[in-house]
Amino acid sequence: MKKRDHSPVVAFYMETLLLIVVFVGILILLVQVFGLGKQRSAEARLLTTAVALAENTAEAAAARENGQDVLALLSENGNAMIEETASENGSYVIEAHYRADGTPDMNGILSVRLVCTRTPGEAGAWDEYAITVSESGRETPLYELASSAYRKGGK
Repeated sequence: MKKRDHSPVVAFYMETLLLIVVFVGILILLVQVFGLGKQRSAEARLLTTAVALAENTAEAAAARENGQDVLALLSENGNAMIEETASENGSYVIEAHYRADGTPDMNGILSVRLVCTRTPGEAGAWDEYAITVSESGRETPLYELASSAYRKGGK
């Protein structure tokens, strides 16, 4: 009779150990995938908010004749201010601050900067808007939008 080198119990434990290692490896991989998915989801949510804020700012600027009127539309609870006004031609710069969910807040992490450059003409004025949405602590803008509007009879 021949003697066995390995008992069935040792083989069972080896197979169980191998299955546990594979299971833990798959579990670690899934945790990383879902963690990355959560991070991407937060970035996408912030970008969506930035796009909505830029679009709302462009619509507000196109709907009003001067910087003070635009400021009145954008300002809630003191979250917006005019930085500078070039009174000779009507150009202005407004900066407003918002939370990550788009709620107006002067201490919010999102900053919306609207630069209006007005070019007067004989029959009206041409306003060009450069809107930049930035996140605090980030060097590159989150979103940029360029828009324009013609002001018939405006100076």
